[in-house]
Amino acid sequence: MLFSPPHLLFSYRLAGRCQETPQKNKLRKKRRACLSAMSETDVLLLNLEVEAAAARNADLSRRLERITEELGCSSVHVIEKPEVISQGTQTEFDTSRDAALNLDDLLFEIAEITFRLYPSTPIDLSSRRGDGPRHLEQLSHRCLDEMRSLRAALETKLEGYNKFIQELQQALGTYYRSIEKVESQMREKELECDALLKQNAELLRQCAEMEAQLKVAYETRERFSENATCQMHRVRDLEAERDRLLKRETVLANTVASLRAECALGPWKNTAPLRDGSFETATSSPHVLPGKCSASPVQDACDGASFAPSASDVMWACQGSAVNRAFPEWCVSAEKVVDFSCKMGNT
Repeated sequence: MLFSPPHLLFSYRLAGRCQETPQKNKLRKKRRACLSAMSETDVLLLNLEVEAAAARNADLSRRLERITEELGCSSVHVIEKPEVISQGTQTEFDTSRDAALNLDDLLFEIAEITFRLYPSTPIDLSSRRGDGPRHLEQLSHRCLDEMRSLRAALETKLEGYNKFIQELQQALGTYYRSIEKVESQMREKELECDALLKQNAELLRQCAEMEAQLKVAYETRERFSENATCQMHRVRDLEAERDRLLKRETVLANTVASLRAECALGPWKNTAPLRDGSFETATSSPHVLPGKCSASPVQDACDGASFAPSASDVMWACQGSAVNRAFPEWCVSAEKVVDFSCKMGNT
């Protein structure tokens, strides 16, 4: 059996325990203050142990009552008997009792320390019997064993604490190294962030410049588009003007051709097979205007010459050269020439 925990009221204490010093009362109050900070499990164990101690106290109370009754019944004989215990025996008895009480307190303190170190320690419910030398020796050996056990427990606990502190220091060292690494990475990231901010500012400036250039280009394109639209309208107007001029030119050409035909065929009253020699020479030149080549026969006809142009001369004068058809746009059609020749021949 092991020693009792600190919250047990030892049932083996003597009745003379009531005569305690103020220092012991102070220690007892201190123990009670320590008991107030226990957990629910400790309170449950305390209740169980208190019930066991109460049962033992009840048993001791019954025994004390029986002894008191026995002493009351034999009080007459005790009074008549002379005092057998001498002064030296009484002093030795008091010394043994004080030693037993001190050992009891020592066991109590050891139990309290051990319970604080290991709350799951088994409980020793054995009681102390008497204050004789033999029992005092057993109690002293018990105190010595408990003290050695407490020392071993303290050494084990201290070793565990040292190991825990060492592991904690290693963990703290690793943690601080990781923090330093993170701080270094943060500094690098801050530098990268500053560089990116500068690049971003430069890109924003370039974007603003490009937007301004795009705006200018857009305005220029709008102006070019307006100019192109104006030019297209102008081109359409010029094309319309050209068509109008072409039509007018065609009308004028037809009018000129009609006038030339009337001038050339007007004096034909006799159809003589005479030809101008200049016509043969003129037809060999494809680049000469028909009017120039026909000017001689037309002028001769207008002057009242005695000869009349032939059909080839009329064709050449009214419709162009018979060789290369030069300048047909200035002449009348062949049908008109034939109709005019037939009309003149009938007259």
